[in-house]
Formats: sequence, structure tokens, C-alpha cells
Amino acid sequence: CPTGALIDRWSAYRGRETQVDVTNTVCVACSVGCKVNVLTRNNSLVRIEGDWEGAVNEGLLCEFGRFDPMKVDCERIATPMIRKNGALKAATWDEALSTIASQLKPLSGKSADGVAALISTRQPIEAISLFKELFADQLGSGMVTTQKKANLLLIVRYMLIWLIKLSKPILKPCRLPEQSWLWMSTS
Repeated sequence: CPTGALIDRWSAYRGRETQVDVTNTVCVACSVGCKVNVLTRNNSLVRIEGDWEGAVNEGLLCEFGRFDPMKVDCERIATPMIRKNGALKAATWDEALSTIASQLKPLSGKSADGVAALISTRQPIEAISLFKELFADQLGSGMVTTQKKANLLLIVRYMLIWLIKLSKPILKPCRLPEQSWLWMSTS
């Protein structure tokens, strides 16, 4: 509406377009890379719009890119946290990364099946690739998966537990091509 009488309820009462700062960026909801305009006022999110000049999305956004960031309206942890003496303490990024490196370094070159890695499928494909390279290729972990696959594996696990209770078959571990662990019957 050109007069501003009609507005969506997510951005209602958060400011008019003349009162906001517009930042051109790329949506992070998935790995497609849609161009978006993020409207902010006093460092608070007002609205997310598709960039009409974006070659990938031509101004259109999916529901995740358009509305998911708007749902976050809480205090977020702004610094990394390290557990010291049983309690979480704020730390710098350098301290957090060096702590992680010092705990993972002894596992390098050894079997790291004690390390499980889970990443969101909403990350860019480059981040997922680097994540897999670090945990599966460098550390040798056989337990690297995504949220969707983990949910599927959890369902399969519970189904198998249920079948075991019913039939009591002889089981052996089996590694699938995706390097996910399942139990398969030998009979």
C-alpha cells in the first residue's frame, strides 16, 4: 500500500520505511543464496524483504528466509562460553577455539568414534563441506551427520529397538555408505 495503511503483522508498530536502515545481504536460511534487504531500527530487526534486483530470487523469498529470523526475539548469548570448574564462563573467541583445538588435537590421526558431529542443513554448502572435512576426513569420525539424517536415524533406531524386543534376533553392527551406524540382523 503506497500510503502505509497496510502492513504485515510481523513488522507492525516497528517503524515506517523512512525510519529504518536498509542493509543488502544474502539470506542464510539455506545454501541457495537469495539476496535480501534487512530493515533495522535501533539495531532491532523490523522486516526482511526480497531484493528485486537479486538474480537468484528476483525479489521472492521462501517462508524460512522471510519469517524465521523475525521469530527470534530473546536475549542471545553474544560470546562463547567455556565450562570451567563445572560452570559456564564467558570467554573470547580465541580462548574458545584454542580450548576446542586442545581437546580435539589428541584425536587427530586416531579413531575418533568418540566424537560425534551434528550440523544444521540450513548452513551454506561451503560450511557443511568444511565441517565434514574437519570431522570425517581430518579427525576420522564416523559419526558426522545433519539434523534431518539424525532425526531419521533416531526413528530407525527406535524401530529397531522395538523389533529387537519382539523378535530377539542376533545383531551385528553395520556401517552404511553415509558412515552412519545402524544395526542389521544376521539372519
